[in-house]
Amino acid sequence: METKIYFFSGTGNSRHIAYKLSTLLGNTVLTDISKETNKTVKLNAKRVGIVFPVYASGIPRIVTDFIKKMKFDGSEEIFVVSNYAGDEGVSLQEIQNRIQKRNGIVKYGFSIKQPSNYIIRDEAQSLEIQRSILKEADERISEIAHKIANHQFEPVTKTPNIKKSAVHFMAMKVFPKWDKNFWVDNNCNHCEVCKKICPRGNISITGNQIKWKGNCEVCLACLHWCPQKSIQFKDKTLNKERYTNPNIKMTDIFHA
Repeated sequence: METKIYFFSGTGNSRHIAYKLSTLLGNTVLTDISKETNKTVKLNAKRVGIVFPVYASGIPRIVTDFIKKMKFDGSEEIFVVSNYAGDEGVSLQEIQNRIQKRNGIVKYGFSIKQPSNYIIRDEAQSLEIQRSILKEADERISEIAHKIANHQFEPVTKTPNIKKSAVHFMAMKVFPKWDKNFWVDNNCNHCEVCKKICPRGNISITGNQIKWKGNCEVCLACLHWCPQKSIQFKDKTLNKERYTNPNIKMTDIFHA
């Protein structure tokens, strides 16, 4: 059975999950959601997956926008995989509802714990903790692939959480303008990695000036992938270690 997996990834966790699933399932086409420019997404596959990170208990804006382009005929075997550092929140329920509005039926809903990249609030996790989480995550990915390959349906069953849904709704309203909190220290060498890696094309560079344009996803890709660690968020990220998935190369995430 041909499979198409669509993924969105800032620091590489979703990219790794999608790639590993594609390898285990075989006969799979991988598509980066941020690179899909067509106004309508024609699936042409009997099995379709969406892999994404949890943002503020729900799904990223860019994934919501992408689902609006998708056209299901109701016969596809759809699986969704969220990955989280804290908890999955209402991500699976939300994406299921949005897919249903496009005439799709989610047959499998999975979530996977991954290392955190949210250093604008927390300290970076130690390498030991990261390795432990990633090891368990890879075991979980193999388990998920086995269930999908053997048609062991695992529908989304949890009931919505009104509080978490409200938190996510408000976050999606304010996130685009959070980029006003980014700034660049004197270590910047104008390599333009931040511009190339932004999934929203939200960063412009003119001469020595780097500018965020007010349409931020808060994926933190620019902050974590910067080779000089020169991008900061307020004073929250000063002298903190960065995180990117060790299985993914920077160029795997480039969008421009």
